[in-house]
Amino acid sequence: MLMACLRYLALCPCPRCLILKSRIPMIGSKRDAKQRISLIRIDSEDRQQKVELARKLMFEGGVNITSERIEKLLRPTSLIPTRVCFPCAYDTRSHSIVTQNAWFQLLPDVRPGSSP
Repeated sequence: MLMACLRYLALCPCPRCLILKSRIPMIGSKRDAKQRISLIRIDSEDRQQKVELARKLMFEGGVNITSERIEKLLRPTSLIPTRVCFPCAYDTRSHSIVTQNAWFQLLPDVRPGSSP
């Protein structure tokens, strides 16, 4: 899970999308296929800012990684305060990866909307 920069036993266990753990029973349905595209994980500026803020709180502010402040910041999307060094961009019109996305390094043969 560290390689995917996701937390262990997280709310969103998939390294590709932000599907909640509670929706796992719906895997394979038409709605699931649509949600995998609409909830795709992207190394966005927002994600990077959350990680940087968490790192700043921990390393400069002395805040514990299990603190309420860091939990509120990272838990909703199952992040951990680890930087990702793969640049990416996602074209929302064509639903395709424009440049390399870190999340797809883990699952190179599976793309949004395709079945594994």
